[in-house]
Amino acid sequence: MKQVLEHLLDRKLLRYFVSGGTAFIVDYATLLILTEVFGVYYLLSATAGFILGSLTIYLLSVTWIFDQRRFDQRSKEISVFFIIGITGLAINNIILWYFTDRLGVPYQYAKLIAAAMVMLYNYFARLFLVFTPATEK
Repeated sequence: MKQVLEHLLDRKLLRYFVSGGTAFIVDYATLLILTEVFGVYYLLSATAGFILGSLTIYLLSVTWIFDQRRFDQRSKEISVFFIIGITGLAINNIILWYFTDRLGVPYQYAKLIAAAMVMLYNYFARLFLVFTPATEK
């Protein structure tokens, strides 16, 4: 718990929010453009946007946010990072579908709810599983 509180007060979380905001803009813009301009089904657009947003946050994570790594091999790091992302994508699409199809919330607003929830999940999962040294307790 102490470690979690230290990270909440750390600049990493602030950088993650800024980077996450950038990734969200990529994600949300892709969702809107594909759905509104090209007529793509909103869950497919959301998936494409999420993937592009994930690539954005990965690049920012390894270059600007986190300075420690758990894995020596980049391929392992990317694999774990994107496994977490796939779980985040599932959470995103389930929330988006539930709020849109079940509760009648427009997908544009439902995406905001989903993104906020997934951002917190992704930050802590990636912090502890990818960007914390393996020897740290």
